[in-house]
Amino acid sequence: MTDAELARLRAAEDIQIREQALRWLDRRAYARAELARRLRQKQFPSEGIERVLDRLKNAGVLNDEQFAREWIRGHSRTGSLGGRRVRAELRQKGLSDEVIELVWAETGETGEEQACEELAQRKWRTYRALPREAARRRLASFLTRRGFDVNDVIRAVDRVAPRGGEDTVEF
Repeated sequence: MTDAELARLRAAEDIQIREQALRWLDRRAYARAELARRLRQKQFPSEGIERVLDRLKNAGVLNDEQFAREWIRGHSRTGSLGGRRVRAELRQKGLSDEVIELVWAETGETGEEQACEELAQRKWRTYRALPREAARRRLASFLTRRGFDVNDVIRAVDRVAPRGGEDTVEF
């Protein structure tokens, strides 16, 4: 095979990889590592994937920092996840700790304690028929699994369901 034929094959391969990547990126943003993983699952060669992803990054289509910003803001807005959980999910998507911490500091996401308390208030309703201490434990476990700081969880549970009081919660 001549060099020209090999170059044509690579170019055709790169077009297929780029088209697949753009289809996925059209639906939602991806981290570079996450997109590379999905492309490898489609059996595209690693060299072609790296070439295409480099071009997409240089064109500004693929940006890990912007992806992290959007992910953090999206989850902070809903208040459904705490900072530890958001960071863990970003790591699972292939972002480095440096990028995650840079963007976390940059976005200045605050109000995690308030988000924890608001989620605790919403969730408390589902535990109202349980004995108070059992409900408090379940609420604390739920908030901790959502990635909120332990100190925020303790404060939120104490505010929403103070110790003592009646054994079960009324409507």
